[in-house]
Amino acid sequence: EEAVQSVMDQTVSPAEIIVVDDGSTDASAARMRALCEKHPQIIFWSQPNQGAHYTLNAGIHRATGEFVSILNSDDAYCRTRFEECLKIFQRRPDVSAVATGLTFIDENGVEISNPWYEDARAFYDRTQDLSLALINGNFFVTTSNLFARRAVFDEIGHFSPLRYTHDLDFFLRLVNAIRPARGA
Repeated sequence: EEAVQSVMDQTVSPAEIIVVDDGSTDASAARMRALCEKHPQIIFWSQPNQGAHYTLNAGIHRATGEFVSILNSDDAYCRTRFEECLKIFQRRPDVSAVATGLTFIDENGVEISNPWYEDARAFYDRTQDLSLALINGNFFVTTSNLFARRAVFDEIGHFSPLRYTHDLDFFLRLVNAIRPARGA
């Protein structure tokens, strides 16, 4: 609910909100159905557990908007995320995807440090080699960090059926297909 609420609270409203329950065994599906009654713009379905790659791809295939932003159930967006990402796309029509910075929080929502992330990000800052830095330590961390033109998935494909590295595989294919814009 908190993840979905962070999408609904954006300063720029999304064209659509697609939520896929990938076989959760808690009360998530029931809570989402209740949320859908209050917010009919949410597209929701449950499926037997298929894995993250399958679930992400199912949502992307259902999406109709120009942009796709992925949010995992244990993450939340800052209120201005969509607005800030869209500004980059408006300024730079040649940009196909944006990965944003991350803030780590504890169970109470208090910002905490993450030394692993800080080291992985510092490696990129030193080398300025995005592919090498992602292989060294995937400082993009999560698919929730991706905001992309929907056309990107048509160009480079969707998430591969890899249990733990579907995100890294996708990010590396993305970096290989498009030149990252510096200072965007």
